[in-house]
Amino acid sequence: MHRKRKNPLEATSVRIMACFVCGLAALFYCYEFFLRAVPSVMIPELMEAFKINASHIGVLSAFYYYAYTPMQLPVGILMDRYGPRELLTGMVLMCTLGAFLFANTTSLYVAEIGQFLMGFGSAFAFVGVLKLAANWLPQRHFALASGLTTTLGMLGAILCDNALIHFVHNVGWQQAWQISGVVGIVLAILIFFIVRDAPQGIKLAQVEYRDWRHAWLGFKKVMRKKQFWINGIIGGFLFLPTTAFAVLWGIDYLTQAFSLTSHDAGFGVSMIFLGWAIGGPISGWLSSTIGKRILPIQVGLVIAASLMFFILFTSVGTNKWIMFNALFFFGIFSSVQILCFAIGREISPKQASGTAVAATNFLVMLGGVVIPPIIGALLDMHWGTSTAKGAHSYSHVDYQSALLVLPIGLLIALALTFFMKETHCKQSTR
Repeated sequence: MHRKRKNPLEATSVRIMACFVCGLAALFYCYEFFLRAVPSVMIPELMEAFKINASHIGVLSAFYYYAYTPMQLPVGILMDRYGPRELLTGMVLMCTLGAFLFANTTSLYVAEIGQFLMGFGSAFAFVGVLKLAANWLPQRHFALASGLTTTLGMLGAILCDNALIHFVHNVGWQQAWQISGVVGIVLAILIFFIVRDAPQGIKLAQVEYRDWRHAWLGFKKVMRKKQFWINGIIGGFLFLPTTAFAVLWGIDYLTQAFSLTSHDAGFGVSMIFLGWAIGGPISGWLSSTIGKRILPIQVGLVIAASLMFFILFTSVGTNKWIMFNALFFFGIFSSVQILCFAIGREISPKQASGTAVAATNFLVMLGGVVIPPIIGALLDMHWGTSTAKGAHSYSHVDYQSALLVLPIGLLIALALTFFMKETHCKQSTR
């Protein structure tokens, strides 16, 4: 049995270091979310450069998730077995390699490889932050840490939708990817020299599994729980509008449906990310304060579904600021999704915290593999026009038909919440 110092996490110096370590690792999540959102600000440019349509754009985006989603299963085991520091460093460099590949090609196949590499590296970001949070922070702060990490990720997307869109239009889409790669190199160096897996001199019992057999047994324990699967599916439906709308089709939809400029549309979509950035920490804090996880999720689902129906089916002449507010509040209420990670950890064995978070993320991100190509195919079924440069153009009605799957998914998630058991924010003893 490992010896522990008395109240080690209460020391001021350790608390400061914990915030610093977790915050720096969370910058990786910010960076990977930035990379995930980059294609959304350059869809016409990519269509022109690669001579492709919406279906191909959906597949190109999905290549990120083809690596990201299945890697969630081994990522949790790897984090529990080896710790976050070296894994995070290597995976930031993997993202950097993917960005440089994308920046230096006009081949769709090479761009897809770049997306795949970025998805592979990014798979470690969110799990790595929460693994560090589990090692460094008291359990009562875990849901708040999840929310704050989500905030940083959304800030990365906001930066992409507002600053990068100007850069792409003024300098070019390839140069945008070049800059992204350079940022990744700097981040990898900082993580390697500053982040540590656990407080110095403290060996927590839950930090690592002793061998692969114990890691595999922990994984099987997690995945055998029916509640775990329901929770992950709910999280997936909650995150799907962000994956398919905010990260990919939102800017193009707003420009076509409401005749906004690309800059205004980028600002509008960034309101979703701003809502997540504000709502995530509030959701975590409120849930822990009232001692309930399911009720906040149910309230969030009802309001988020209503707002998504409004966003898709409101009048074309709607004032843009009304639309921006709807997008903002949609982000706030859909951010209750971060509670699914707390639930996943609470219904799983304590020593499998990394595995539990990663497996939850696997279920959440499955939608990113399947839905964007389907939406692209639905759009192409109704496509009828091209721009002068060859990029395809879609109408308001085309988008309504294709994106209807998003609010329907939220209603399915709401129904599933009634099959969940409340954890009352307490760790399972089994």
